[in-house]
Amino acid sequence: MLSVQYNLKATENVLADPLRILIVDDDELYIQLVRRILQRIGNRKYDIRSVITGEDAIMQCRDHTFDVLLLDYHLPNMTGLDCLGSIRGGRTRKVDKPPAILCTAEGSESTAGLALREGADDYLQKAHINDNSLSRSISNVVTRHRLNCEIERQFLELKKMNGELEKKNREIGHFYQKMSHEVKTPLASAREFLSLVRDGVSGEVNGQQSELLDYALVSCDQLNRHFDDLVDMTKLDLQKLPLIIKECSLHDIVQRSTASCVAKLRERGGKIHYKKNSAIDTVHADQDRIVQVLSNLIGNAIKYSSECPEIHLKVELNSDAQKIIVSVADNGIGVSADDTQFIFDKLYQAGTASTDCLGAGLGLGLSIAKEIVTLHGGKIWMESEPGKGSTFTFTLPLKLLEKQCCPSC
Repeated sequence: MLSVQYNLKATENVLADPLRILIVDDDELYIQLVRRILQRIGNRKYDIRSVITGEDAIMQCRDHTFDVLLLDYHLPNMTGLDCLGSIRGGRTRKVDKPPAILCTAEGSESTAGLALREGADDYLQKAHINDNSLSRSISNVVTRHRLNCEIERQFLELKKMNGELEKKNREIGHFYQKMSHEVKTPLASAREFLSLVRDGVSGEVNGQQSELLDYALVSCDQLNRHFDDLVDMTKLDLQKLPLIIKECSLHDIVQRSTASCVAKLRERGGKIHYKKNSAIDTVHADQDRIVQVLSNLIGNAIKYSSECPEIHLKVELNSDAQKIIVSVADNGIGVSADDTQFIFDKLYQAGTASTDCLGAGLGLGLSIAKEIVTLHGGKIWMESEPGKGSTFTFTLPLKLLEKQCCPSC
């Protein structure tokens, strides 16, 4: 659509504005012929200048701006292509230099091909020049040139805007990291003091006080996780999240992931069912990051399930035994089709006001999980039906080189 708008605008300018034309030819009779042809074309105006040598053409282009050049192929002391190369500072087409139509008394298809390859915008044989051919050629090259100028201008604007956005993104990333450091240090101290009070170190605590202190400790842990998510997402955006790839026990990954969720699961009276594949003992991955992914999926399954969550965790091999497939299924509230397509987007939170009480976070957990799985060369997706639960599945290559890696490596 944009190209159509540009084309109309450029064509209108070609027809409305006086076109500044420089004729470069050592044949005075030919120059007069071209002038008469241009004067006969009544639907546009021309501001015409002429020179007879390539050196004069170069000087004219230094001192003045032209919309199009009509260059003779054979000039005294140089060819028209040599002249064009000197004007442009090279044979490539440049939007800040005028387009050129190469004209010659004798020529062939090979000459035309050479002219276009060497930077001419069009080619005309002098014997075939008339009102229609010259008008059409000038209109076409000027229109294309103005389109290219507009495209180049917008490209430079977009490039500048992109640079500014990248700079702001880096600044935001550095701010998150600094803020996380500055806040988490006193937060850790506050949590420790709360824990000491909760344990009765400073005196006896009654049941109601103990319950309130437990809520405070949970809130401290929640804040800490939010800051961890912000820092992780910042590192991912800046492509500075390293992965330590090594052979690790699949059993240890599952144990660590489920252990972090056992307390919540018991509170809700739920169970987790683990279907183990005896053929899979180890996987090459960053163990801590995969635990982060799996813990997030299990935690979400518990959070968005009924009063008695039933979580089914399954690990299996794909058909060619090159990847492991990990799935976490729940019996929860499910996700609508409208939300499913955005569920892994940064800061996206599915649900309505009726689900806010479930304690939705910042909307970063699933987007971080997706990035981590992608960095491992795997994929993650979900299937869900409102009221019947959700299944989150991700794959991991069974073998990866043991190394420390990040996207910028």
